Amino acid sequence: MKIQKMLLSIDVVVQLILLIFLAGTILMSVLSMGKTILLTGLIFFFLGLWQLGSGIFFGLIWNDRKRGEYVMNSFIYIWALVILSSFAPLFIIFFLIFPIRTSVWYFQYSKNDLEKLKLEIENWIGKEDILDSDELLERRMILDL
Repeated sequence: MKIQKMLLSIDVVVQLILLIFLAGTILMSVLSMGKTILLTGLIFFFLGLWQLGSGIFFGLIWNDRKRGEYVMNSFIYIWALVILSSFAPLFIIFFLIFPIRTSVWYFQYSKNDLEKLKLEIENWIGKEDILDSDELLERRMILDL
């Protein structure tokens, strides 16, 4: 459970860093009248690749249905992006608006999973295992006498 927490923590931090880079490159692109749009696309690519890998990895570990749906929807999105890339207005919607919304949703979902896992670990650590209790050991010693 602690390994899952560590891996999910790394996942959330990397997603946060990529989302901050994405916001910065979008701002730069707007201020430069689109001259840095390639950099924005590159950040989108790495963020999408990271989140897709995360969805597959954690979807398999936890058998998480929502992450499975996310992965399936991501493949549908890529297919639609290829088909609709020749239509400029739809391309803008599919290249900017939809990925930003989806990336932020997946980040929030991962962050919520991390919070749940932290609470689960805290609750688990607070409980003493009955087999490790001193009371059981004392009773055993009395019975052995």
